[in-house]
Amino acid sequence: MIKIFISLAEHEAIFYDKICQKLNINNKIKAVQITFHEGAYNLLKKKKNIYNIYENLNYESNFKLNEEIKKKFLHDQVVYNITDKNIVKKKFCSYIGAISNIVKKIKLIDKDVTFFQEIGGFTPHWSVYYYAKKNKINHYFIEPSFFNNKFFIIKNKFNFTIKLNKQLMLTNNHKKIFLKLKNSKEFISTYHLKYRYNSPIKKIFFLRNYKRLVEKILFKYIKNQNEEFSYIKTYLFNFIKTIYNYNKLKSHYKNLNYLNKKKKIIFYPFHVPVDFSLTIRSPKFLNQIRTLDKISKQLDNNYQIIIKEHPSMIGSISSKKIINLLEKNKKILLLDPYINSKDIIKFSDSVVTINSKVGIEALLHNKIVISLGTSFYQECPLIHKISSVNKIKKCLNKPNSYNYNEVFRYLNCILSKSYNGSLFKNDEHNLNIFVKSISKLK
Repeated sequence: MIKIFISLAEHEAIFYDKICQKLNINNKIKAVQITFHEGAYNLLKKKKNIYNIYENLNYESNFKLNEEIKKKFLHDQVVYNITDKNIVKKKFCSYIGAISNIVKKIKLIDKDVTFFQEIGGFTPHWSVYYYAKKNKINHYFIEPSFFNNKFFIIKNKFNFTIKLNKQLMLTNNHKKIFLKLKNSKEFISTYHLKYRYNSPIKKIFFLRNYKRLVEKILFKYIKNQNEEFSYIKTYLFNFIKTIYNYNKLKSHYKNLNYLNKKKKIIFYPFHVPVDFSLTIRSPKFLNQIRTLDKISKQLDNNYQIIIKEHPSMIGSISSKKIINLLEKNKKILLLDPYINSKDIIKFSDSVVTINSKVGIEALLHNKIVISLGTSFYQECPLIHKISSVNKIKKCLNKPNSYNYNEVFRYLNCILSKSYNGSLFKNDEHNLNIFVKSISKLK
């Protein structure tokens, strides 16, 4: 069997190349990658275990586009500000044709193939996923786990949920791990995105940003090389917008001293505005400002709602819309985005989220957790899963009836579904444990 890894960027291609090298022992091809980045292909093509999607483009007009597939186009439209769905459709069908051409070549080596790729909502992700689905080929999405240096595997689907398994053994060692997690202020992060956890102003001085900009301009306009993330003007505009929004919001940021402890405090952490978790898993709540306005209208003046921007995307939500929300809803307070979420949770009575991992962190602090969207923990019996903000008040009035052992049992279920290793972390130790985890999957 040949494992086919999918890369969309150079750092992804370099990581998967190292994984392929470890899997391809004794000159036997056991792993290859298909890349949507021609710069990475030219860098690695001598290794002969990489395929360039753009050399194989072929519009597949016979591929049936059902409503489920068309809904997935929303992610590209929102991220790249594309108004014409036909642009995304054309790209999708061209990628489908290219994948078909490449798989035919790979099957000359071994007819049994399996796809692996990081979870995401862009057209390359969906073209690979739906090609695999149509041709009954196993497909695995890799998603960062709740625990650092671990990941989830999602087989032949893009949503998954973890149920409570009361039969799973909970040891004292597990309890120590979870207690340490409860007391730690370290955030759950994706290794290759750590640089994003800085203010928009600091990002101006990051040399890596200028290097990437020059590379993208060089690849696109001088070398005529293709890549999926080639919307340079959109990225530049969004970056400038984050700086503008951040500067506008700075005077509205409050610290924890502004919390009204006489009221019941609800914490709503903003999600990354155009993340897969919203555009694909919970598009109903894509407009978070509107969602917050609806939540506010459900509550009387005995409540205070505290909100905070996602620390990796400060300034990414319109400052004008946030300020209007604050002016219309005096019970809403905007906190400084650099305040650790765990400190906010401690002062809160409840956490309302769409599908953020903050929901699980809040359980560790014995808080009421209300989840609106689709998440891996939506079937956890300790949270309130609702589909409409109209039911929030009812959930808030229910007392918590769980204890730490119950929380630990559910965390243990999450841990049991997590594989060892991190995506795009190239140290030898991580590469070895990632390969060991992936090797189990067929």
